[in-house]
Amino acid sequence: MRLVKLGFLTLTLFLALHSFANQVEIVDAKATKGSEGWTVAVTLNHADVDRQHFADMWRVVSEDGQIIGTRELGHPHKDQPFTRDLKNVTIPDSMSSVYIEAHDNVHGWTKEKFKVDLKKGLQVGDSVPDFKAVDQDGGSWMLKDHVGGKYLIIYFYPAAMTGGCTKQACSYRDFVSKGSNEGVEIVGISGDSPQSLKYFQQAEGLNFTLLSDPDGKIAEAFGVPVRTGEKSLKRTVSGDEVELSRTATASRWTFVVDPQGKVVYRDDKVKAVQDLSNVMAFLEKAKK
Repeated sequence: MRLVKLGFLTLTLFLALHSFANQVEIVDAKATKGSEGWTVAVTLNHADVDRQHFADMWRVVSEDGQIIGTRELGHPHKDQPFTRDLKNVTIPDSMSSVYIEAHDNVHGWTKEKFKVDLKKGLQVGDSVPDFKAVDQDGGSWMLKDHVGGKYLIIYFYPAAMTGGCTKQACSYRDFVSKGSNEGVEIVGISGDSPQSLKYFQQAEGLNFTLLSDPDGKIAEAFGVPVRTGEKSLKRTVSGDEVELSRTATASRWTFVVDPQGKVVYRDDKVKAVQDLSNVMAFLEKAKK
């Protein structure tokens, strides 16, 4: 009888520990304010991926537990951890932080809440944050060397050599080729590796600077929503198949910095094919 009881207790303890170990984990969460509300991005480790035991939703709550928004997750994801966002979330201006709760289909809601400080990102009138990065040639690029005497267009894009990003880059290329960029410098920033950016430059004949933001820190400094995680794709460049890799994926946002280092234009709803024309329309008015 003692052996039976001991076996039962051992099994119970094993199941309890196994169940706890597989509870969903909130790895990270960020919130960024745009013109149409907040974007909240949450990174989770699933409880399990055997379709028996997995995270199925997360939600944004206030400090007192008021539900602000919920993001449902339809099925397990093999990639661990993984990030999903919830857009156009309405958060009262009086709040300086919110909390994330995750849910899995065995344990229910997590007992521990993940605190997220609300950052509104760069606004028009703010000073541009100083940063340095590596360009497509592997060289060091520092913002302080490029502010002053001209307008600086800084645009963030998701991934090199993808549809919208290529159209956007080529529009800036053509703008420079026509000699229309007097008094203007253009810089594109993505989470692609410097080598991937070099492939992008070679494939499309790009004639302006591309910067690598591998951990998304530059995007975060500007308030641009960004997801981290390794991604790759294959393309053909000069007749050879090459692999492009990135470790961060930013949203498509564009900023214009004036000669004094102040943000004078911000677009957080960029349409790739309209970006250049919108920026130029703004600059024509600004220079008058």
